[in-house]
Amino acid sequence: MECLHKKCMHTLFEEQASLNPNSVAVICKNKQITYKELNEKASQLALYLNRNGVTVETFVGIFMERSIEMVIGLLGIMKAGGTYVPLDPVYPKDRLLYIINEAELTFILTDTSVEEKLPSVNIDLLRLDNDWGKIVKASKKKNVRLDITFDNLAYVIFTSGSTGKPKGVEVLHGGLSNFLNSMAKKPGFMRHDHMLALTTICFDISALEIYLPLITGGIVNIVPSEVSRDGIKLKKMLENSKATIIQATPSTYQMLLAADWKQKNPIKILCGGEPLTAKLARELLKNSSDVWNMYGPTETTIWSSICKVSSHENISIGMPIDNTQLYILDSNLKTLPNGESGELYIGGDGLARGYLNKHDLTKDRFIKNPSDNNRRIYKTGDLARCLKNGTFECLGRIDNQVKINGFRIELAEIESVLEQKKSIQKAVVVVREDSGYKNIFAFLIANKFSSELSNSNLRNVLKKFLPHYMVPTAYYYIDFFPLTLNKKIDRDKMVVMEISDILSKFRISKKTEVSRDNDSDKILKREEEENYKFRLSNSTKTNLKTDIQGIVAEILKRESQEIAIDRNLGEYGFDSIRFTLLAQKLNRKYQLSIDAEFFYQYSNIEQICSFLIIQFSEIIERYYDLLSENNEKQPSLIEETE
Repeated sequence: MECLHKKCMHTLFEEQASLNPNSVAVICKNKQITYKELNEKASQLALYLNRNGVTVETFVGIFMERSIEMVIGLLGIMKAGGTYVPLDPVYPKDRLLYIINEAELTFILTDTSVEEKLPSVNIDLLRLDNDWGKIVKASKKKNVRLDITFDNLAYVIFTSGSTGKPKGVEVLHGGLSNFLNSMAKKPGFMRHDHMLALTTICFDISALEIYLPLITGGIVNIVPSEVSRDGIKLKKMLENSKATIIQATPSTYQMLLAADWKQKNPIKILCGGEPLTAKLARELLKNSSDVWNMYGPTETTIWSSICKVSSHENISIGMPIDNTQLYILDSNLKTLPNGESGELYIGGDGLARGYLNKHDLTKDRFIKNPSDNNRRIYKTGDLARCLKNGTFECLGRIDNQVKINGFRIELAEIESVLEQKKSIQKAVVVVREDSGYKNIFAFLIANKFSSELSNSNLRNVLKKFLPHYMVPTAYYYIDFFPLTLNKKIDRDKMVVMEISDILSKFRISKKTEVSRDNDSDKILKREEEENYKFRLSNSTKTNLKTDIQGIVAEILKRESQEIAIDRNLGEYGFDSIRFTLLAQKLNRKYQLSIDAEFFYQYSNIEQICSFLIIQFSEIIERYYDLLSENNEKQPSLIEETE
């Protein structure tokens, strides 16, 4: 399946399988597969797909847990000439259904562990665990020869869309191959290298983590989903692995550092998806052989420019990768001189074909290159400038698109989903930063206030369509929005003003919030009351709640009395980084061994306390007994005076 004149990613992989057949290609948990085995299985799957109608640019969904089988699925689709469309098992069913319909999928690869999470659709499902027997049987028939070119689609990834619906970015084989070949040279990846892959395949940077090792003869270690979002588990895995390269967003590295990550073996760090701060860069340099800052939108195939970071220089996005050009243009598409800021445009081999089924949007964002009408450039929406040394510096967004934890988010999409509720007249969603943490806040004007507008109900409504990283942390009701002199909503003011000032200035009538009714609280209370082992003294329970309330307040840099014990910590802006910090502080204080992941199940202080009482009653009781004894032994001030 040679590409015309050039080689696609799967062809480069096949060459490595011929050169290093018995070398380990992929590791996941306690399983591994060699290059020969991986190539054979991917080829068997490709033949099965061909026999069942998959040909060049047939869209095939892939809905699987992170596993070796997932990699077989990705390679098999590309070998068959198909275009893979990743579907994340954590996505809400409404969002999955939209993507399935928009891509007009007729075939989805899955496995029995996640199959039930798919929406009800009349689509052929191929389960790579249970159906492998019939895949092998079909592969014994004659091979199908296909010409797959650089102009064919490799994958379509759906990103957040400003219209309220996600949009599919059509990425070409040529762009993917150019990117991988460039990355192999710089930052560099060789046969002896070992990549820790922790990114969902619905985020395009996962292509580097999976495919770069496979075209160079290295090893890719697939990190399970439950580990990648838990700082403590990820730290243990990273410290105990043989990884030589890791790629992640700044938020993930902050989560690792919160877990006291201390890297023993030399490791190359690739960091992108969000701005890399100088402070974080300094911390990463302590834990690595070298650090690279990566920049690029999905529309130009993953990363378009890279920069090796040093401790004494300002952080830039560096220089463009191979066969890629960066332009700083003004509003008339004229090139600006070095040092002047303007909009960043990207040209070269990495440009996507466009947006799936969105001709007007494609025409608007992928425009003719003013210096070469036969070529296109992509309008990034980023403000940037070219420095005197030829490197580029990104200065932020021009529009309302933001990035949180590396995920690209169109705030207008969240607003659109909120405004679909009849009880909401207008929604304005902004990102506010608190102590270095970014959180999404929704400010709402209600048509009429009712129980369906409580924070918990709104969150549940949004979770039916939006992925978890797009669901706002908090919701505030006001009667009118601040306006600019041009009578437009002043979003900047809603970012910088104190919440209390916003509510006092733009809210006339006080809205009451519906009380929370949490089933998890009731279950935990019942378990605690029914088993005598958990009957700690009231004073111990009170001390436990007070201490945890204090720890949460310390992390948030707020006063303890501001923290409600029955309020979901997510509403205070807790994310994977803060949950990791909380787990670390509880483990140290009480000598426990809990992971950050459990906070996703027990999400407020009341629940956390009940869980600790049920699981660690003796440890908790002993801690407070010893504390009480030590306090009693301390002489009072009067005794000392006497």
